[in-house]
Amino acid sequence: MNDMDFLRWLKSLTLDDNAKGCEQLLHILLTLNKTPVVGKTKLLILNKLTPVLFQLTARITSQPSINPNLQPFEDENTVFEYSIWACAELANGYKLISLEDSFKKNTYYSQQQKLLLISHGLQALGRALLYMSQLYSQPFATFWSDCFHFYRLAHHNGTMGHSSDTIATAFKHILVFYLSRPNQFSPQEMRVVYTLLGQYSAYAKLLKNVPEKKFKGIPYIHLRSDAPPSTLVDVIDKDDPYVLHVATAEVASQVLDAAYDKELQHPYTDQLMLLRLAKTLTSNCERKHTRTKVNDPCLAVTNFDHLIEYLQKQELDDDYSHNPKGYLDFKGTGALHKISASLGSSFGRKSINPDETSTIWSSAAQNAADTRVNLIDKSKNGFGLVWSSKRVKPKVGNIIGLQQKILEIGFIRWLSQSEETDIILGVELVGINAQAIKISNPGHPDTEIDAIYLPKEEASQQAESVLLLNNGFSPDEYIFIKKEHKSSRYRQMKQLHSTAFLNRYQIVEAH
Repeated sequence: MNDMDFLRWLKSLTLDDNAKGCEQLLHILLTLNKTPVVGKTKLLILNKLTPVLFQLTARITSQPSINPNLQPFEDENTVFEYSIWACAELANGYKLISLEDSFKKNTYYSQQQKLLLISHGLQALGRALLYMSQLYSQPFATFWSDCFHFYRLAHHNGTMGHSSDTIATAFKHILVFYLSRPNQFSPQEMRVVYTLLGQYSAYAKLLKNVPEKKFKGIPYIHLRSDAPPSTLVDVIDKDDPYVLHVATAEVASQVLDAAYDKELQHPYTDQLMLLRLAKTLTSNCERKHTRTKVNDPCLAVTNFDHLIEYLQKQELDDDYSHNPKGYLDFKGTGALHKISASLGSSFGRKSINPDETSTIWSSAAQNAADTRVNLIDKSKNGFGLVWSSKRVKPKVGNIIGLQQKILEIGFIRWLSQSEETDIILGVELVGINAQAIKISNPGHPDTEIDAIYLPKEEASQQAESVLLLNNGFSPDEYIFIKKEHKSSRYRQMKQLHSTAFLNRYQIVEAH
């Protein structure tokens, strides 16, 4: 194949906006990398395919363009996996050219061609890292060694001096995004973080030496390894020429400025998310409360609507069990509605004795939203748990109820998984004694939405608050809350949490 043959073929190529188009590009790249092709022709092909692949993978992995009816862990993952391996194979194509003898000579390739090869290789790896992160997966083997290969290549060939900004920024973009701990964000938020750090990662510094007092806090990389940035100072050789420290404080400062920039507009961008990002990049993310190891079975209920239903059933059971005559007070507002809504699913259901954990796992006590999990550690304000179910897919930023002796409500704050292990979740506890309620704004009493009420908890220093879906409803300064068959007026004080799924507002009753 010569240059003109390829250009004619590329012009005739039609790629649909779906995974099949990405799969087709992946097979093209695999074939190209196994076929003897003249170096410059191969470089031309890769350079032409790069923007096509980047645009295609950006479209098919963007949320919510993925069909919500797709089965999790199957079709959705396939879209991401094709994107990951197509970008990885694109980077591999550039790497293979760089290993040829002709690349090491100064006469065959121009400095501009070498610049494009290195920067495109790093950009391809950066996108692969984004798509892997959106699956909450760890980088594949050789990922970091490939990143370091391109960076060393720039120095060995003098390309850094020719155009240091482009290559250094692409390299820093990968490092800073990884250090942002993307598994604490939802896939939608990761895209925002990745894009934002593309603008600010140039402010990161790669340092040979750092002050001794900061030595343990600043992560480092080793350019001859296949390991991610680390803070394990015990294994650092300070005199090793391939050791670099990655300082991200200036990036955090830029993100902090963006958090208070009223002109910054982007879907899923909110101040609280950016403040979390800035805090992470200060490399000062030690836990406030020490976690202790446990091994406790637990019932988990995820998804806002399912948790509302679970709380309503729990309230119905409590009403029944607390009535000495064994029947409900039909005079209570909404009692008939509760019965009609819950009769089918609650028929034959017995009250759960908190001390009898075996009944939690009975088929009568579980529905499609309930999942058996195992708590592995806990602290005053959080839990770590193992999620082994493939039936229900947890999402960062979503709400979760953990039922042991009492029901505890929290946010899924981070998620991690690999091929060898089950999913591990980090949950931030936000309250207990939750109630399913209705909220409306003054002047619109007929427009009620479901919400979850959390009372004030002195022990955990949790404020009285409400949780509601991030679906367009915005509470006024004063709101009406309907709970326990009566409506009360509350004042919204401030927003405590915001994710792509939910908002949490501190409230106080207005007298």
